[in-house]
Amino acid sequence: MSLLALSRPLWRCIYFDPADVRNDAEHILRAALPGYTWELTNQATVHHWQSRATGRDIPAYVSVAASMASWPETATAVGVRLTDRGALELVAPHGLVDLFALTLRPSPVASDPRAYTSRLREKGWLVRWPRLRMVQADGLPVRQRG
Repeated sequence: MSLLALSRPLWRCIYFDPADVRNDAEHILRAALPGYTWELTNQATVHHWQSRATGRDIPAYVSVAASMASWPETATAVGVRLTDRGALELVAPHGLVDLFALTLRPSPVASDPRAYTSRLREKGWLVRWPRLRMVQADGLPVRQRG
């Protein structure tokens, strides 16, 4: 989905609720706030589709951070949550170095290591942000085009 094609603001949110196996939260938000485009994912259930996609059994995750650690890239596994006390808490299982260094690197614990390469192609990040530095799965930098 291209952000340029959207006429409404896009919110990508994740949450962790093992009891919500039907992922009802997205439907509730869409009804309550119809002026936004919502993309909500229950990280307590993603191991099901990851298992189907990879053809191997992915164990259930125990938290949002554990699930985020399995994302294909280190720099995209960054989030912020509102605590019960109203404070913002940063969640970054791989840290922030790659994000601030503009480095795309495969996650060492990705649920599907092939997803890194396919997402790079799909997302077009190097075209959109030419200053990004891409690291291959073997740890070697990839030469930039240009």
